[in-house]
Amino acid sequence: MAPGVKGIDGAPVAVLAAAGLGVAVSELAEEVQPTRDRLVQHHRVTMALLRNGGVAPFRFGNVFPGEAELRQELQGRAPELQEKLKSLAGCVEMAVRLAVPAGQKPASGTDYLLHKKRELHAADHLRANLDKVVRDWRQDMKGDSLGLACLVEQARIAEFKAKVAEIDMRAEVSGPWPPSSFV
Repeated sequence: MAPGVKGIDGAPVAVLAAAGLGVAVSELAEEVQPTRDRLVQHHRVTMALLRNGGVAPFRFGNVFPGEAELRQELQGRAPELQEKLKSLAGCVEMAVRLAVPAGQKPASGTDYLLHKKRELHAADHLRANLDKVVRDWRQDMKGDSLGLACLVEQARIAEFKAKVAEIDMRAEVSGPWPPSSFV
């Protein structure tokens, strides 16, 4: 664990060895509700772990009644989690958001299908051009915005950002983030 990194609400973070894995844990008196500060604290711990080696981040809010229950859960999933760690080693998640021109509100089924075609074309264009710098991706549409979660090797972040800018200057890039979308 990176020295000086505190967990949620300042709780100490320890690494528990279980089922051939190292799991960062904190003991908390009660289940905590997600707040902006707590999510930032969770992110800070995950990023510190990411800088110090492989990490498959748990989503915020994973709670176990005790160490025995956590060990039991890990024992059953150890092979799967070890494979996941191997596939994520040295990688981060980069997010790309691209506005897809909607045109007018679809007046017909044809207009709706043409809009969907523009969405697919934008996604295919981005993915085809990022294929050499992205190991994997997840795609989603929210309104008139195409989102890609891209698994990128840490050493290729600058190359990834340059490639996205070259493809489409309107694309918004954020990250690096823990590779949560790929766990």
